[in-house]
Amino acid sequence: MMKSTWVPIPSFFVISTDFLNWSSVRSFFSKSSPFGSDVSRLYAIHTVPADFNLNSVQGKKYDTGATIGKEIWESVLQRISHLGIPTISPEPQSVYGDPILVKQRLGQGTFRHSVLDNYQRRCAITQEKIVPVLEAAHIKPVSKGGLHAVDNGILLKSDLHTLYDQGYVTVTPDYKLHVSKRLKDDFNNGKYYYQFDKTELWLPINAAERPNRQFLEWHADTLFQK
Repeated sequence: MMKSTWVPIPSFFVISTDFLNWSSVRSFFSKSSPFGSDVSRLYAIHTVPADFNLNSVQGKKYDTGATIGKEIWESVLQRISHLGIPTISPEPQSVYGDPILVKQRLGQGTFRHSVLDNYQRRCAITQEKIVPVLEAAHIKPVSKGGLHAVDNGILLKSDLHTLYDQGYVTVTPDYKLHVSKRLKDDFNNGKYYYQFDKTELWLPINAAERPNRQFLEWHADTLFQK
């Protein structure tokens, strides 16, 4: 009886002794093989691995990452190379790129903890107290010369923080939130956020630790999308 290698998918393949059962071969190929049901295009590999049980009726899977599986897979590719059939590498693909050096922002962790404590762990707009969704927003970004100082920070929910950084909301020097009309223009939405328009910030008790009015004015004049 002829022993053959089938190539249903690139990550593993099956060696079977049931090669003479043509109906089962045709059915198997029509569902699992890139050759379709045309069994006349099946090429046999006559060298059977030493660990293959000749009494097997269901076949055996071979990992193409292992020595034996890799050797048989390479033999399969060599025998079908002239058919012009596209092949997919069975080798695992990396999900990460090359490592790069990133400059760490000094003081970021301390800044967050200070702002959290300053606002008693609640969003200055919504009063949300679930800490994992609260973020310390810089009024004037570090990239623009802002500092990791409590008077340059406002504690906001993560979604409001994103909108604040992108200029869709701002806080004016009178400590009121303003929502840009661009939010609706750009996304045809924003009803949830417009309910907070002109809401007064919940401010820290210590006046010296409240948002710096000059920083607030800078954000309203420079980043806010009017």
